[in-house]
Amino acid sequence: MDTAFFVIAKLARLALAVENWLLAGVVLALLGHWFGRPRLARRAGWTTAVAFVVVACLPLHQPMLRWLETRHPVLTPSELPQLAGIVVLGGSELPALSRFWGQPQLSSSAERIVMGAALARAQPQARLIHTGGSGRLADLDGDFLSEAQVARGLYQALGIAPDRIELEESARNTHENARRALAMLATAETPPGPWLLVTSAAHMPRAMESFTAAGWQGMVPFPVDFRTGPAGLGIGWDPLGHISRLNATLHEALGLLVYRWRNGGA
Repeated sequence: MDTAFFVIAKLARLALAVENWLLAGVVLALLGHWFGRPRLARRAGWTTAVAFVVVACLPLHQPMLRWLETRHPVLTPSELPQLAGIVVLGGSELPALSRFWGQPQLSSSAERIVMGAALARAQPQARLIHTGGSGRLADLDGDFLSEAQVARGLYQALGIAPDRIELEESARNTHENARRALAMLATAETPPGPWLLVTSAAHMPRAMESFTAAGWQGMVPFPVDFRTGPAGLGIGWDPLGHISRLNATLHEALGLLVYRWRNGGA
């Protein structure tokens, strides 16, 4: 069931991708031209062209992304109580490139690991769990370098002792992150105190819903990797950047709705 959900989610993300809708508009315009439907060709062509210019120039993702990023308060390490442990969600690692180059490679969400390491150093009594397998359909056969394995080397480079780093290497999505990280709690002695969840700010609403539904008690959110800013930020010609951020925002918004439905409205 989990694998079916994982595959369906990946296909849904592909179907929602903005660039695929723009491509569909171009194809429709070409088909109208080839089959002697000039009105269809003109309408599809102009609609696609205007949509592309709007998406390329305007940060359409900003309102929804800002809403997602402000669901939980921004904390500083000094505001935290003594923690029982820290859970860092994978997703910032680039396993394929890491394997190719023989050293850890990260995406633009590197704050997850950097802040996770900083918090672990500030709270030496806390357990540190990094959860992440692979979110790629191509890795369903099980032959892959996990996100958690990539993260291990980075934690060590950032001064975390190897015996403190606990890896969960099989989770493919946030739902599995929550359940499989929870299963690790019995594997070692846990000090008293709350647990801290570290992930990207836009991802935090979905992550907190998943961890609560999985049975985590008193989880404290620590959002990082913010992408929104002052009004007007991002206006300008940036087609690749705007499309990428709009896709990511749609993915998080839809994912939050689906996870709420799956968790029974929790």
